Order: sequence, then structure tokens, then C-alpha cells
Amino acid sequence: MLLVVLIAWLVIVGATSTVVGIQGARTYKRVRTTQKSIEEQVRSLEEGGLASLLTKAERLAGRTAEMQAALERLEKSLERLRRLLHAFTRGRSWVRTLVRVVRG
Repeated sequence: MLLVVLIAWLVIVGATSTVVGIQGARTYKRVRTTQKSIEEQVRSLEEGGLASLLTKAERLAGRTAEMQAALERLEKSLERLRRLLHAFTRGRSWVRTLVRVVRG
């Protein structure tokens, strides 16, 4: 009786181990195939994508420098406009004062 239980246990454990082993081998094979595919895609992205990214980054840096220069010119123009408006306001005050004096 003990021998039958032992043999049944070995058959059950052996069958389970075999099924698990086969499933593990299939999973391993799928993982390796997927990993190779991903590595190829990453390699192609690195070759094409990084070169494109570097070019875009250089263009962006150039445009940023152009915008910075434009902002500096705009600030200078605004400062000139402020001075002009201030002078106009002062001149208008003088004209008003002169008109009051003349009208008397």
C-alpha cells in the first residue's frame, strides 16, 4: 500500500513538474523573442531618433537665442517709448500751464 501511494505521489509530482517545466520553457522562448524584438526597436530608435533629437535641440537652442535677442530689442524699444511718453506728459503740462497763463 505504501508503495502504491509513493508511486502515485511520484507520478503526480513528476507530471506536475513536467507541465510546469514545459510552460516555463515556452515562456522563456517567448520572452527571448520579445526581448530581441525590443532590443532591435530600441537600437533603431537610438540610431534614428537620437540624431533627430539632437538636430531639433540645436534648432531649438538657435531659436531660443533669437527670441532672447528679440526680447532685448523689445525691452530697449519699450524703454524708449517710456521716455517719450514721459517727455510728452511733461510737455503737455507745460503747454497747459502756458495756456492758463495766456488766458489769464
